[in-house]
Amino acid sequence: MGIDYIDIVKKSGFERLFEKLSDLLVNKYTSLDGDDFLNFCFRDGSCHRTSIHVSQNYLQNILRFDSKRLITASHKLPALVFDSLRKEYNVPNDNNGELLTIFMVYYFFPKLYKKYYETLMGDSTINESMESDVSKYKLSKNDISKLMEDYEYMGYDHDYAVEALIDLVSYLNNLKSPLILYRIICSDSEEEINLSKVGSHYSLNKHNLKNNHYRKGSIAGDCRGEKVFLLTVSAEKLMVDVMETLSNNILYPHEEEITLKNKGVGVKIINVEEL
Repeated sequence: MGIDYIDIVKKSGFERLFEKLSDLLVNKYTSLDGDDFLNFCFRDGSCHRTSIHVSQNYLQNILRFDSKRLITASHKLPALVFDSLRKEYNVPNDNNGELLTIFMVYYFFPKLYKKYYETLMGDSTINESMESDVSKYKLSKNDISKLMEDYEYMGYDHDYAVEALIDLVSYLNNLKSPLILYRIICSDSEEEINLSKVGSHYSLNKHNLKNNHYRKGSIAGDCRGEKVFLLTVSAEKLMVDVMETLSNNILYPHEEEITLKNKGVGVKIINVEEL
């Protein structure tokens, strides 16, 4: 069982003090200079520049969207914070420095990250900037949070999830419109297929779709008809349900799924083939 550091703080009686001090130090003692480097200023007005830079590049390539990486980003900042706590607020120095370290890792740095870096997440490189004229998909902070939960559910760590989501959004952005999509459906006859509302779930890969869902028999229990058909359709990218497509690709990565809005209403039928 791992060490519960928050429990250590609670038992020490410093929990409420650490909450208040971390809020105070982040909001009143830190600021950005003209070059967007983090500065720490004491009550006497003296300010010290750190090596921590607040920018998209720093967030992506140095911190890699993880607040814990602030711990090693600057050796100067912890020393400045410790000096302030001891000299200006008379916080005692525990013998092995354990409590002050816990303060930095679990209170100060998370609040510092939230103030300066979470505001950049809405424009993060997850939302890839492209110069081509294809439709570009943009994700809100809430969208990103939901998709990161999908990766967590699948057992991926934070760093992998961020990189994988960036790649996935880039992949969707680079698809050319219109999309050629494939779907397997069951029906007693071709004439009974409702071609005006053929469904939401499609694949970009005809071979994998047929191999995984038809030849391996995975659709047998879902069939509502005697015959199996392969539909080939054309759909504009604006018809794609972006969040459902991203989520399905995270949860079912081998299916190369494209999920359409409104059960596929508006697609152009290219071909209906009995398998």
